[in-house]
Amino acid sequence: MGINANHPGIVKNATYLFMAQGLNYLIPLITLPFLVSHVGAQVFGVVAFGQAVAVYAQLVADYGFNISATRNVTIKRTGPHRELSVYVSTIMGAKIALLIPVFLVAIPLCWWHASSNSEMLAYVLLLASAVGNVLTPIWFYQGMNQMGPVAIASTVTKLLSAVGVLLWVRQPEDLVLTALVLSVPPILVGAVCVSMLLRSSVLDPTSVRIAGIITELKHGAPYFFSSAGGGILSSSGVFVLGIFHDSAVVGVYAAAEKIIKAAIGCLAPISQSLYPVNAQAFGKSVEAGFQSVRRTSIFLLVPAVLGTVTLYVIAPYGLAALKWVDPRYLDVIRWLCPWIFLGVLNNVLGVQVLGAMGRGKPYATIFAVAACFTIVNFVVLVPRMAEKGVILGMVGGELMLTCLAVVVIYRTMHAHSIR
Repeated sequence: MGINANHPGIVKNATYLFMAQGLNYLIPLITLPFLVSHVGAQVFGVVAFGQAVAVYAQLVADYGFNISATRNVTIKRTGPHRELSVYVSTIMGAKIALLIPVFLVAIPLCWWHASSNSEMLAYVLLLASAVGNVLTPIWFYQGMNQMGPVAIASTVTKLLSAVGVLLWVRQPEDLVLTALVLSVPPILVGAVCVSMLLRSSVLDPTSVRIAGIITELKHGAPYFFSSAGGGILSSSGVFVLGIFHDSAVVGVYAAAEKIIKAAIGCLAPISQSLYPVNAQAFGKSVEAGFQSVRRTSIFLLVPAVLGTVTLYVIAPYGLAALKWVDPRYLDVIRWLCPWIFLGVLNNVLGVQVLGAMGRGKPYATIFAVAACFTIVNFVVLVPRMAEKGVILGMVGGELMLTCLAVVVIYRTMHAHSIR
């Protein structure tokens, strides 16, 4: 079954995924100018650092299940309901179990970094948002092709959060209030999703067994390393910058970076909707899979090129309209523009090809190598070059990932005599 036969389902699922995840990037574009202008770069840097720590917590708890569990749910949804229920419950149990050691590390780290009680409270609230995100099983609804309920719940709560920021945040002293408004939506969405799974008997906590959790952790290990690597390449700039520099520097970089992430995030629903199509094609044969990727990748690469060029050109005018007069904003945005295209290209190579093919080990290996390369760049460059060091490390890591992915894919195509 080709892309044309799947077109209606792709469009529908992409729409729901855009509602569920696209707003994570679009709403900050609404609230970002307001926050930066009202609380200042210093306070915004504190919020950004707390969100970066929360992202790390979520990365560990996700453990790559967003890839492996989606695929398994797609397979198990046509089987016995009990088998699906046990699997979903085991995955949720594994994610919660992973959160415990993460919090034991994250809370002392935040305490060390906080310069006041209000900053520490803000960090705790932002960490709580990771719990809500972990309890939101987008992987389940994506595998079931039922993104509607979670998309609606996510949309409503995110809009309420944006309204809360615009109505209540007024000054730098509103740090804790800002963190509270930002953390409540994911917690509410997670609670709603858990409630729906319980009512439909898909989630049964009594069926969770330690042996089952260990088994799923083993199955998801390759994807865990790939997910962790992806998080380092895309989400650790703010974290590392916050370790070496003050919150004002972090705030300037984080504000500019969010604009870039918004551009990349707009394509995430398309990527996630194309993944099952390519995975199904690779399930038939390697040649059919590569043919599918050639047809579907245009839906990602063309918008990526257009978005990169457009943002580079209009950035000065947009920043002038926002009254972000600090020249560092424009520098960071333009230096990060190549990240848009490289990030999407690596999604095609890594997720749409290697991930859909089921080649977890090489997928994990190249991410790990690229992540280590990025970390080394950060440690060497950030202390002396601040945000410029972050940018060089990020773009360098993406380039490394691209090169490694091309090599692995070329060898695979050569082994199957595919041109």
